[in-house]
Amino acid sequence: MAEYTVAHRTVEADMSGRVADTAKAAFVETVLEQAETTMRALGLDPTAPILTRIDFRTVTEGSSPISASSIQNSGGFSLALAGTRFSEVTVVPGCFPTTTERDTGSRKGEFALAEITSAALIGARDDLLRRHDLPAFDGEVVAFAVGSAPGAHRGEGPVLRLQVGSGRSEALAVYSPAGRFLRASRY
Repeated sequence: MAEYTVAHRTVEADMSGRVADTAKAAFVETVLEQAETTMRALGLDPTAPILTRIDFRTVTEGSSPISASSIQNSGGFSLALAGTRFSEVTVVPGCFPTTTERDTGSRKGEFALAEITSAALIGARDDLLRRHDLPAFDGEVVAFAVGSAPGAHRGEGPVLRLQVGSGRSEALAVYSPAGRFLRASRY
């Protein structure tokens, strides 16, 4: 594999000259499409409840992660899995997907990728921008995590923890996977 640096970002190519087709992992509008493509390429069913967590951060300057994860510095997304041969799949824009193979045993997933839609993500992002009277360009500076929130109410199930903007104009809230506002909080 060969690595190139373009605008301070790594771009990978394999020995046949094929460049990693993972640019969609950089944007909130297309991250779920890229996640589905990646799961299918790895033989994973996006409609099966095998996910325990999704982490995403745009590569836009000023974005910061919701919490520590394998993409906190690079941007892109990571999928934490259960009940599969992989425990994690990570996709950094411009790089080939990486996997962590570890027996997750009888541990069960909490939700399926197909339960989260781009429309729900975009709707929640736009709602958070409105609630905090943030300019539209802050909608490009996004991080989110889907999964059980620390300290969440028992039985709440997976939630979408969403952050938009950077620095002083940062806004955080918790939404349902369908994009319904639940509470103004990090958790």
